[in-house]
Parts: sequence; structure tokens; C-alpha cells
Amino acid sequence: MQGIELLRALAAPVEGDAEVTGLDPRTLRFVVEYPSEVEEAATAAEIQQLTGVDHLQFFALFDDPSADPEFGEFYVLQFPGLERTVDNRSLFTMAHELQALLGAVTVEPELGSNFYQDPVPRDALPEGLIGDLSGARASSPGTLQRTEPGRSIAPAWCGPGMPALPEAPASRSRSPTPE
Repeated sequence: MQGIELLRALAAPVEGDAEVTGLDPRTLRFVVEYPSEVEEAATAAEIQQLTGVDHLQFFALFDDPSADPEFGEFYVLQFPGLERTVDNRSLFTMAHELQALLGAVTVEPELGSNFYQDPVPRDALPEGLIGDLSGARASSPGTLQRTEPGRSIAPAWCGPGMPALPEAPASRSRSPTPE
């Protein structure tokens, strides 16, 4: 299945009332570059007609138009209710076909990132504090055994329920002998 056909197949079961506010990181989205400003509503209707996908959002990426004539105008094309679940190769195939259909300078898919996470709100508590407030407590290691004369000190560090270390041979014992 090629790009636009795959886009149609993915969008077919999506309900028409799905909405996205802003740039939700899960939504399937493309950045479209045109050489100059376009009328957003007319372009959105054209994209709906060319792709066969009815439910989409098309809006300017930046508030102000570009002042540099070398750069074009950038727009966001996103499909509310359609999550980015396809592989990167398919996303680039869709982008390439959209670029040819729309006559855009470029169309780039928004790719997922596995090294960036949304920042934690400033008033969020650290995880350790939340764990401490949950009431879960680690069990204490118990009382340690004491050494007796003639025994090595190593078994003294083995708490209850822990395997004891083997006894040191009597000839190598460094324990003081009672006189």
C-alpha cells in the first residue's frame, strides 16, 4: 500500500468529531512548505478533495509570515484522531506523495522521538518522595549475630535468613585464644 492509500485506510475508521488542540505529540502530522502564503481554508478543502480524507486540520506553523524571500511559508497538516503508528518509511512515502499532489516545496512528516520527554511541571514532587508517602516500607535487615571466641568475624555479618560463610580453619584463626 502506498502513501496516500495508506493515509486513507488509516483515516477511514476515525470519527469526524475527534479534535486536537495545538500540536499533540501523538497525532499524525506533516509540515508543508509553500513558496508563498496560501489561504488556509481553501487549501484545507483542496487537501480533503485530493486525499479523500475529510477530517484534517491545516494552519500556519508561525504567527507571522516569513520576512525572508528565500524561505517559504510553513503550515501544519494534521489528522485529529489519527495517531502516528506507522513506521518512518511509510511516513516519508506519505509526505513525498502529498508534496507531489499539493505542489508544495516540501512536505515533512513529524517523526517520533525516543530521547525527548515532555518537561516535568515545576510543582511536581520527585518520585522518591511520592514512594515514601505511599506507606511502603522496606523491611529492616534484622539483628546481626555476634562473634564468639574462636570464630572468624565473617559469619557475624550474616544476618538471619542469610547463608552463613564457611568457618575459617582453626590454624588460620586470628581470634585471640583465652589463656
